[in-house]
Amino acid sequence: MFKQGELLKKIVVNETTFIQVGTHCDKIIVEMENGQMAEVPWFEVWNDGKVSSRWNAALCLAAIYKGE
Repeated sequence: MFKQGELLKKIVVNETTFIQVGTHCDKIIVEMENGQMAEVPWFEVWNDGKVSSRWNAALCLAAIYKGE
């Protein structure tokens, strides 16, 4: 289960597309938003101190958590 503010290392969007911290962006943060029946996780991709894109977690294939 995702939690508000969690940091991710990588998200896999589909079989050929992924976004990885350090290669494509500065950080990826889980943002929980209200949905119709429950909270819905979104992945915010940050570059240069601002959000450059957002991805609905339900439409991604995988999320790799940032290690300690």
